[in-house]
Amino acid sequence: MVALVGYLTDVRLWGVARTDVQIAADMWGPTDTTGLVGWWNFDDASGQIATDSSGNGFDGQLGSSVGADADDPTWSTELPLD
Repeated sequence: MVALVGYLTDVRLWGVARTDVQIAADMWGPTDTTGLVGWWNFDDASGQIATDSSGNGFDGQLGSSVGADADDPTWSTELPLD
């Protein structure tokens, strides 16, 4: 198995179609939250839970189990390279 390395700074899930202009306007954080289902900005910095910042309460479990194991993603304070 090949290990994949990458960074996610945030993930947003919308329940409505969005235009290119709307997506670009909200690139650094949603300003218009109409139709926003979940927003995980990974500010937790530790643990197995990614808190939903949308206010809708869809917190997410990281990894395949509630307890920590070797296959879990890891938190990083490093910024991805441009």
